[in-house]
Amino acid sequence: MLTRSQFAAWLQARRDAGETLKAIGARFGVSHVTVTHWLSGKRNPSRMTLVLAAELCCAPVEMAAGLPSR
Repeated sequence: MLTRSQFAAWLQARRDAGETLKAIGARFGVSHVTVTHWLSGKRNPSRMTLVLAAELCCAPVEMAAGLPSR
């Protein structure tokens, strides 16, 4: 599980890499507005969000879009 500060840093890194708020929200099943609130500190992520973010951080980049093709 990530800490809130680690989560915020991960979110900012995704934004810096050009990922949209909508795409980040889709990873977590939330709206882009919720992601904006997480980034601004107006809303804290749930424990489940922090656990999921930890898994996403560790996932291989080549697996991020789904299973590899044969």
